[in-house]
Amino acid sequence: MFPAVVSVVITAIFYWLYSGAITELAARYRTSGGSFDFVRRVLGERMATIMAILNLLKLILANAALALSISSYLKTIGMANNLQLVCWIVTYGSFTLLDCVGVRQSANAQLATAACLMLLLFYCVSAFTQFDMNNIVNRTDFSRDGFTGFFKGLPFALQFFDGFEETPLLMEYAHDPTVTIPKGVAASYLSVTIIAFMILFSACGITPIDDLLTSEAPLMNGLKKVYGGGAFVD
Repeated sequence: MFPAVVSVVITAIFYWLYSGAITELAARYRTSGGSFDFVRRVLGERMATIMAILNLLKLILANAALALSISSYLKTIGMANNLQLVCWIVTYGSFTLLDCVGVRQSANAQLATAACLMLLLFYCVSAFTQFDMNNIVNRTDFSRDGFTGFFKGLPFALQFFDGFEETPLLMEYAHDPTVTIPKGVAASYLSVTIIAFMILFSACGITPIDDLLTSEAPLMNGLKKVYGGGAFVD
């Protein structure tokens, strides 16, 4: 487990620095265009075009990963296999549409993600009812997992923090942005950091690490262990 903790810590530091840089740039240029606008103003249209292409590729891959994750979780709670592709297409289209309509509209729509926060807290509370510290202690041998464990844990760490760094891009729409944006960034960072470590320790304390790394829906493993498979699957 120790390599996974290291990956979360390093990712947390990186995203804090990343969000700070975006906050400084957003305050200077007062734009919601993000990296495209920043590069265009400093390096010109050609470099901005390259940045736009890279951002597009990022969105394509990120939305595909989110759609696959959601469809996999729905499959574990009883969705028919032949509906997984349909779910993937609908989910991917929904996230892509949010990205297209604009930062302000996307941020308003994503307020619904508060429900996701409640589900994660529900998972943590549930997992801690059967938490076994021996599972944590037995997984702290860095020499056993080493860099392999670090890189295996890195995708999960990135998913924990990805997204909050775009809060400063609302600078153009916020009321009193010099006050509200720094508070929003700090509150977002604190929230995702706490949740990241809660999920990490609760998941590793209840589910074998090999099961977590190979499962298509790792959080569901813990819930099934606490409540039984019948609580989530008909």
